[in-house]
Amino acid sequence: MIVILILMQASMRLDICNLTAGYRGSTAIANINAQLQGGEVVDVLGPNGAGKSTLLKAMLGLMPCLQGSTQLDGQPLHQQLRRVAYVPQRSAIDWDYPIAAWNVAMMGRTRQTGWLRPPSRQSREIVAAALDRMGMLALAQRPIGELSGGQQQRIFLARALAQEADAFCLDEPFVGVDKQTEAVIYALFAELKAAGKLLVVVSHDLSENLDHYDRFLLLNRQVIALGDRAQVFTPENLARAYGSQTAFAVCQAPCCN
Repeated sequence: MIVILILMQASMRLDICNLTAGYRGSTAIANINAQLQGGEVVDVLGPNGAGKSTLLKAMLGLMPCLQGSTQLDGQPLHQQLRRVAYVPQRSAIDWDYPIAAWNVAMMGRTRQTGWLRPPSRQSREIVAAALDRMGMLALAQRPIGELSGGQQQRIFLARALAQEADAFCLDEPFVGVDKQTEAVIYALFAELKAAGKLLVVVSHDLSENLDHYDRFLLLNRQVIALGDRAQVFTPENLARAYGSQTAFAVCQAPCCN
């Protein structure tokens, strides 16, 4: 059996400072401030159009920021992208592109290997271990487009693991996945958290099992609240984020009781 080792990470800190970003002159998020720590799983949630995906892209330098910065351990995050693994939304991926699952996972080693050099034996072993950790090694040579939604997501998570990152940014990783994959992902969250990694997870479904998250960043173009479940899921905060009627329905749901 191939085993992937996730080494314990010394305590790290991610600082988002006055981050403002948007598209074509329109502001999508404004003055976002947050301090996140290694060893925690943070759920970024809010209504559609709240700027959740924009926040991740602005943090990672995938879109221009109008003002503000994101720093990892006191240094600009965009200068340390080797330390951050990003799993985009499924809708942003061309699933018809003819590429094997193995090669998708191997993309996680690009920064270590380079674009034109063949992967080293160490990189091949790391990718094999990551695929095995996600239960996908047997399907490594299958075209990515032939896999199920849950299997595809596991391949992209294997790519993130292969990067050997310190922080993980995942944009709606549970969309279109089966219950078995959901359980695998939550188990991975717990393993990475125990190793001191930071996980920033965008979601929008308040019916998800919130017990898997340590803190919640409630967003609607600006930060509504950041804290644990009791601090964030108040009627006042939910009304500001979702509107009063939606807030009332949410507050009656089992996840908030």
